[in-house]
Amino acid sequence: SGNYVLDNDLDFTGVAFASPFTASFSGYFDGQNHTISNVTFSSITTYTGIFGYVSSGIIKDLNIENVTIGTEAAPLNMITSARVGILAGYVSSSTASIENVSITNSQINYTSSSTVQTYTGAVAGEFRGSILGLTVDNVSMNVTSTSYGKVKIGGAVGLLNEDGRLKEANVNVDIHFTLAGAALKNRDVQVNVGGVIGDHN
Repeated sequence: SGNYVLDNDLDFTGVAFASPFTASFSGYFDGQNHTISNVTFSSITTYTGIFGYVSSGIIKDLNIENVTIGTEAAPLNMITSARVGILAGYVSSSTASIENVSITNSQINYTSSSTVQTYTGAVAGEFRGSILGLTVDNVSMNVTSTSYGKVKIGGAVGLLNEDGRLKEANVNVDIHFTLAGAALKNRDVQVNVGGVIGDHN
């Protein structure tokens, strides 16, 4: 819940990365237009992202470059529900704010066998706050579902809830989704995929 100011670029090359915020982030983070780069995730968790789980936090003036959450050759695996984003997995509060953030040259590759939900976006898997001034460029997402859980994939946000707001966004993504479930008989399958927003509730 503290106030953070980034005074220089952060390069995570060769560093095992785990989100430093083990509880929901409700603080203030000013990137001062610096760059966090070369972040590699080794696993998918319930809330996957640099900030993991954000509640009422404010994140502004930040560049994120070359983040790898699995690769096409070696996608990560998740067996339970997950919200996956490069910035954050889940942003849960309508008072949260993302302003002037760019996400470039990054990738998300994973397989889910969740019977409940899989939400994926460059900013966040699920988002309830406001986004103003967003650039997403040269980002690829490859998601495979082997079950009947709800799937929502968006170039910026997988699920934008009714309180969520998204303004002034430039989104350039390459999205691939594969439904490979073998036990789908008599099951309702809900899949929402969008270049900017997967599903706006």
